[in-house]
Amino acid sequence: MSRPQAFVFDIDGTVIEYTVALREHFSSEVHDLDAYHEQAVWDAPAATRTLVLLRALEKAGVTIIMSTYRERHYYAKTMQLFDRLQIWPAKTYMRLPEDRDLSTYEVKAKHLKRIEETFEVIGMADDDPSIRRLCEERGIPILVAPGWIDASRTPHHTRPENSSQS
Repeated sequence: MSRPQAFVFDIDGTVIEYTVALREHFSSEVHDLDAYHEQAVWDAPAATRTLVLLRALEKAGVTIIMSTYRERHYYAKTMQLFDRLQIWPAKTYMRLPEDRDLSTYEVKAKHLKRIEETFEVIGMADDDPSIRRLCEERGIPILVAPGWIDASRTPHHTRPENSSQS
């Protein structure tokens, strides 16, 4: 029996756009995740093209799943954001406390392994270049969202891929 199809989306920089105001929460003077997530709920603009794709896939019967490096602590704020954007994914995978020292690549590889137990992943949308490599390794098509790619700073959710390894 075949598994249902799913498309996996990242949130920050993919479903929502980073703005100058949001980026300020990660300046060298300030690193305030609470303020970032609060502001993202109400002020982060939707990434329109990504949401058009999400809604078209959903209409075609593809299961929508979110995979994010956001900490599980921000689950309620993330659900408020989804309500504002009027998106309701079937599942949302977030970073667990025990995964705090893992890179984005490592966390999303764990998410993908769990997702693939139930679903055939037909694509991903993400702004992190390391996830492009993850998709290439697994033969999964990827939509590269602009996100932080052209930003002058490293995003809060991206660590060097080998940061947890000495």
